[in-house]
Amino acid sequence: MERHRPLSRTWARVAFAACAVWLLLYEFRVLVAPGLDAGPLTSRFAHVVVLLASSLLILARAATAPRERVAWLLIGSGVLAWSLGEVYYTAVLWDAEVIAIPSPADIGYLLLPPLVLTGVVLLLRARAREVPRTLWVDGVIAALAVAALSATLVFETVLDTVEGNAAAVATNLAYPLADLVLLSLIAGTLAGTGWRLDRTWMLLAIGVSTFWLADSLYLVQTAAGTFTSGGPIDTGWWAGLLLIAVAAWQRPPERVRAPQEGSLRLIAVPLGFGLVGLALLVYGCLTDLNPLAIGLAAASLVAVMIRLTLTFRENVVMLRASRTEANTDALTGLGNRRALAAAVEELLPTGSEPARPLVLALFDLDGFKLYNDAFGHPAGDALLVRLGSNLAAFLEHRGAAFRMGGDEFCVLIEPRADDPGELVRSAAAALSETGEGFEIGCSFGSILLPQRRRSPWRRCASPTSACTPRSTRGACPPAARARPCCCAR
Repeated sequence: MERHRPLSRTWARVAFAACAVWLLLYEFRVLVAPGLDAGPLTSRFAHVVVLLASSLLILARAATAPRERVAWLLIGSGVLAWSLGEVYYTAVLWDAEVIAIPSPADIGYLLLPPLVLTGVVLLLRARAREVPRTLWVDGVIAALAVAALSATLVFETVLDTVEGNAAAVATNLAYPLADLVLLSLIAGTLAGTGWRLDRTWMLLAIGVSTFWLADSLYLVQTAAGTFTSGGPIDTGWWAGLLLIAVAAWQRPPERVRAPQEGSLRLIAVPLGFGLVGLALLVYGCLTDLNPLAIGLAAASLVAVMIRLTLTFRENVVMLRASRTEANTDALTGLGNRRALAAAVEELLPTGSEPARPLVLALFDLDGFKLYNDAFGHPAGDALLVRLGSNLAAFLEHRGAAFRMGGDEFCVLIEPRADDPGELVRSAAAALSETGEGFEIGCSFGSILLPQRRRSPWRRCASPTSACTPRSTRGACPPAARARPCCCAR
């Protein structure tokens, strides 16, 4: 965990508290007491001090966070660029009747989105583990849905009222597009955390959303010709940037956690954003909606389809892995008892199918206990792995090998033109090994399976009675004879 000097954190808290108090005072003066005069605190340049303080606090945070330094430097540079643009606007354009577009203030304003977005992405890389593909798609869904909503609320109004030369038109349209990208990519980036929001991410999201709301109201009022500098909307910009600065000074999590795969929000949140896209498309059918919003909403639904496809594929992979694990011996990688039963069911002929003789042989290692006692259990496990590999290699294209547990192995062979007895003896030889101080052999027995398919479990007359598996010798075990049915053929 990163450590910060207590003095630095104390001064940062004092600065944040002072800025927050001034913002409350400003909003109170605008909404309740327009004639209030508090000297320099009510000057039109007072908010510039708050903005520059927010910028410097973010840059100071970068100096105390080596792992996240580049991220906070970029975010702080974006906030500083916007603040410098506001300094020019306050000093030169505040009371101007006609504002030239573009102006130096626009350069500072428009530098904020790319710098902040790049910093947020780097912050995600520093704080999140490897992001799965599904979370990347979730981010795309959230980004497209939020972008479609932003285009619906703001872009159409600006597009209908924009006028002037090409540079002015481009500048005016750059604001809603930059806000659209800023808000949508912030929403998309949050998906990379698995929607697990600590205080840093929560404050970043609230700050960016507040900034976007103020920008949107400004664009709408400017299009309607009702915006005046120094009104209540201005507080939204300043508060949004201050919240980003507060987010910078939150303690990072002690450890980076991977997203919880079983969490319901991992699927509920992207589906919620998908519903936003669907609602916008329905709204577009009932009224006129700009093509950008319709296209983004439709793209969000396409992303939802991709997400569901990826989820289905992941579930199929997990199901296959679960089945493989359930039918595989963990030590040797051979099939287990369940795999043997499935193989018998599959290979035995049914009905009028041509009969294919099958040899079932069971092997019990001789001398394995002495080997374990002499060399230890890890060496015994290694021996079982070697013998299992030898047996599987011998049976390649001839049959399948299984480990029944302990030092017992089993094979299921289709002899074809080969001598069944010779095949079984060769399989026994594959399960033998001799070395210094030990000799491993095996005892074995084999049977020729019936020509017709029969269930390995004999059903009882009563549906509530229990059935007992057959023994390898075809007779009922003593414990089974007292049951309602017997497994003997």
